[in-house]
Amino acid sequence: MNYINVLITIDDNYIDYCYNLFFSLKEKNKSLFNIYLVYSNLSQENISGFISFVKENKIGKVKPIFFELSDYDFPINLDYITTTAYIRLFAPLLIKNKIDRLLYLDPDIICGESIEEFYNFDFDNKMLIAVENMYHEENYYKNYNLGLDRDNIYVNSGVIIFNINKYLKNVSKESLLDFINKHKPILENHDQDIINLMFYNDIKVVDNTYNYQIISNDTRIDAVLTHYAGSPKPWDSNYEYVEKGIPYYKLLIAMGKIDLAKETIIRNSINYMRIIKWIIGEEYNSLLNIYKDIDYIDNIYEYLDDFGAKYGTKLFNNLIDDKKSGE
Repeated sequence: MNYINVLITIDDNYIDYCYNLFFSLKEKNKSLFNIYLVYSNLSQENISGFISFVKENKIGKVKPIFFELSDYDFPINLDYITTTAYIRLFAPLLIKNKIDRLLYLDPDIICGESIEEFYNFDFDNKMLIAVENMYHEENYYKNYNLGLDRDNIYVNSGVIIFNINKYLKNVSKESLLDFINKHKPILENHDQDIINLMFYNDIKVVDNTYNYQIISNDTRIDAVLTHYAGSPKPWDSNYEYVEKGIPYYKLLIAMGKIDLAKETIIRNSINYMRIIKWIIGEEYNSLLNIYKDIDYIDNIYEYLDDFGAKYGTKLFNNLIDDKKSGE
């Protein structure tokens, strides 16, 4: 049986997402997984629970590796990022097994198609394989801030394949710490900035289907890896982009979490109506200054909530029908 070496670096805040990630990986791939769980702030209860989940679902093997984060002073600028994000840079140095490649995955990713071809891509003598960051309007600024050419392809750090042999020959704990300390004032995007700056010209960039970041108006629901980058995410109570959550809803249904799928879809559909409510509310306030007797706004809001719930129910039923027809 072939194994895919996967690296995850998580804490107690993100362990729940890993269940979704690895269930989707198991559903779409024939290979088993060597899961290198490199952690710092993760309880033994959560470690044991995840190991049991992987074993019960015949996903592969879990190899927990502790990393002492308290020894380091890493810069943090975003409220949904923790210092755990930096572990991915050091993790390849901690793995004792002789492997030639290691696939890092953020936990907020859903696998939609097999990753086996992607995992075996030729490195072309590069250190890493990654996908361009899809916040295109920000990439010029990110490159400028790091002192890179503005036309440089700035990659997203959520999906990375490490060329282990080359990494171990060229990177050490000391070189990483020296680099981080030297550039700390300009590291606005944490480990992602380090990857783009430290490994400039040593990254093979591949198609965005292998790290499709849900941030644009058009949603690609056939991506190999769908990445819910940034915040909020479709499992959050304030998520408003109902259509962009389809890969996640389909996964919940595949996992047998039917009630949760329906509840989440309807909630997000109603949330989407908030955008329309805001637009109407702005116009309504303007009209009040002209027409003092308008009192229909509450009725319109109730209608929009009802419409959102009905739309969510229809979307849920369609996804259930799609699953049945595919069985």
